[in-house]
Amino acid sequence: MYGDVDISRLHYVIQDLISEMTAQVSDNVKLQIVLENNKNGRVNQTKLLNKTDMIEKISDWVGMFLDYHDMDIEDITFKLLKIEIPEGAGRRVNRIITANNKRSIIQIRNSDTLCLARAIVVGLASKARQHLQTILKGKLTDSELKQINKNRQFKSQINKGIISDNEKVNIVQGRKIQQILARVLHRLYKIAVKKMAMILKTCRNLNTSWT
Repeated sequence: MYGDVDISRLHYVIQDLISEMTAQVSDNVKLQIVLENNKNGRVNQTKLLNKTDMIEKISDWVGMFLDYHDMDIEDITFKLLKIEIPEGAGRRVNRIITANNKRSIIQIRNSDTLCLARAIVVGLASKARQHLQTILKGKLTDSELKQINKNRQFKSQINKGIISDNEKVNIVQGRKIQQILARVLHRLYKIAVKKMAMILKTCRNLNTSWT
């Protein structure tokens, strides 16, 4: 959308743009307006808002432009980001931790610093088990195998390049094997496992809350 627009009527243009972009979508769509100044590279953007709140937000943004007299409207590029949130239809669209369901969301629950390695193990076990089996084949130590096989009637065949269906489910569901294999990845790729105290110290230095 382009053309000659008076600054006092800019909010009408954006309102028309929003209406055009969201004409065929549901009311639960989330929107974000991004303004790029082509001269100095400055970028301003709103938070993600629903359609109604975004239209109300426009008046505030017009006021911001009026305050910056050195900004020419011709130098501003308006972008509208649209995110559609899926709606349920009498059933749950996404289920949590369903090993064989392509529409499931798998949560990684942990109290250690292995979250990335855990996520990689879960992702490979779910979608590329053959690749994970190749990575781990013959690579587990006796100690690691002993931890996996503890209290098990049937011993693991991971060192032979076989991850059973039951082991896959246990990996996805966050059982002990998930943590063990995450540590194996750290060892194989020579990535040190950070101590929790170091993570907390880093967060404090960044003034970041830890939850």
